[in-house]
Amino acid sequence: MHLNYLYLLTVADISGTNPQLWNSWKDALIAELYKTTKQALRRGLENPIDKIERIQETKESTIKLIEQKVVGNSMLTALWDGLGDDYFIRYSPDEIAWHTIELTKTAKIKLPLIAIRETKVRGATEIFLYADDHNNIFSRTTRCLDNLGLNIVDARIITSTLGNTLDTFIVLEKTGLPVKGKERIREIRMGLKEQLLNLDKPLRKLSRLRSTKLQYFPIPTHVSFSDDETNLRTIMEVTTTDKPGVLSSIGMAMEFCGVSLQGAKITTYGERVEDIFFITTESGSMVTDELKLECLRNSISDSLSLKK
Repeated sequence: MHLNYLYLLTVADISGTNPQLWNSWKDALIAELYKTTKQALRRGLENPIDKIERIQETKESTIKLIEQKVVGNSMLTALWDGLGDDYFIRYSPDEIAWHTIELTKTAKIKLPLIAIRETKVRGATEIFLYADDHNNIFSRTTRCLDNLGLNIVDARIITSTLGNTLDTFIVLEKTGLPVKGKERIREIRMGLKEQLLNLDKPLRKLSRLRSTKLQYFPIPTHVSFSDDETNLRTIMEVTTTDKPGVLSSIGMAMEFCGVSLQGAKITTYGERVEDIFFITTESGSMVTDELKLECLRNSISDSLSLKK
């Protein structure tokens, strides 16, 4: 079947199953899948892109986008060398160009960096955070965005080799639309800045936000763990029903149980969330303590079961 027909059938299927699921973000995801599938078929499935080749292509494409805006290759090299290969695999040239421009014009003493833009390609609003790594960044950031009434539809969490965290959150308003207006953007930036400058302070209790979204097929929360011995970290996989505040609940559970987040891959299939978190102890080793793992499992399950 031609890819164009598959695209149209997918859109119709999602809209027919639950009209509330379709938004500009889903539209961008399907369009991106269509584009990358078409490129892969043209290249030939027997000729996959090599990791090193892909990173090099990404860097070259990024340089073309920023060559008129960033001064000095030495600055660029120094910045990119500390970000690691995973960064250039998980981000597009357009995103890396945006990050690079923001980072090169921000002095270290002015961190944390909070950059916000509407991305028409993704049909959503993109929030980029760069700060000295801290155990509570993910939990406080997701809690703040949740409290601001934003729906996090995607997140990428990367810790650089230099000890900085690069967090990207793709968000939509409750209406399913991107963030609009300078005042709203300012509100989001100020809220995040307050949280990032007070990471060691105790949290104040906040009332839970109840979702008005209909849940046709509730998915039980399941939390599992496996070892990533190569990178000396633990892989935590969480499967649950998509609803507001999922990442916030998971983040607060990690803070409560005393583990550090090294990276994350957030995936949502319709109403099903399948998120992967790479965690360590606060000292940077694999999480092997059964009590700590049970703490995470119970805290996440209990918290998400309360969100209706």
